[in-house]
Formats: sequence, structure tokens, C-alpha cells
Amino acid sequence: MLSVLPLPFLPFEPAQTLHHYSFHVIYTLTQIPLVVLTYASTRTRSLS
Repeated sequence: MLSVLPLPFLPFEPAQTLHHYSFHVIYTLTQIPLVVLTYASTRTRSLS
């Protein structure tokens, strides 16, 4: 957990900027539909 925090004493290369973290947010948001579809698919299979 410590390695993902932007702490000043950890030497990140490249720098962990807002631009960098914004791509993590975009990546996470694009994964949400896949998670929902997977959940719906497994739920449908378990009900039948």
C-alpha cells in the first residue's frame, strides 16, 4: 500500500503526477462495464 501513495521520500520514476493518476481513473472507469457484465452473466447462470 505504501508504494502507491505519492509520498515524497519514495523515488518515483517517472514522476507520479495528476496526469498519471488521471489515467488510473480512466482505466478504472473503463473496467466498470466489464465487471457489471461479468456479474450479470454469472448471476444469470446461477439462477437457472
